[in-house]
Amino acid sequence: MIVHVLSGSVVPLPIEWVAALLLFGGAFAALAVRGRRWRQAAIAVSALGLVMTGIGWVADSAQPGPAPYALRIVAPSRSTPPNAVFTVCGLRGDGTLLTPTDAQHWLVPFVDDRQRPATDAPVYPVRLTPGEHTVRFDLVNPSNREFSPPAEVTEHVTVDTTAPAMGPQRC
Repeated sequence: MIVHVLSGSVVPLPIEWVAALLLFGGAFAALAVRGRRWRQAAIAVSALGLVMTGIGWVADSAQPGPAPYALRIVAPSRSTPPNAVFTVCGLRGDGTLLTPTDAQHWLVPFVDDRQRPATDAPVYPVRLTPGEHTVRFDLVNPSNREFSPPAEVTEHVTVDTTAPAMGPQRC
């Protein structure tokens, strides 16, 4: 049960731990103590933990605000070899590029509308079959929630077995 309480959240982890300890520790104490006043105190502590947990869940369900930057795929070009290496950069309003991933910003890749595991790296290697493909990257927070409005970038690529291999690019 604690695993469900201590999931990825906008609420700081120490506060989640305190809420979980109050909730479960108070409930355990309410079952273990004999005195009426001690039992009431333990139930109050458990109720406080339950309220803190509920507030954390409500806070975590809130949609994140706008993304701090747009996204741009800087590599590969529209023609790529089967072993493609995509480099995604953040694009500030003044046109400068930056690494889009950090502890608070992850990328979720989609290849031909099929979601792949989120990554905290701006470089995404993928093996593609020859032909046309659509690759999209969404910027999300650590709870895997999109920003509002979403920050995403889509690239249509053609896989050509004769295309030169390209490694990762710099942002």
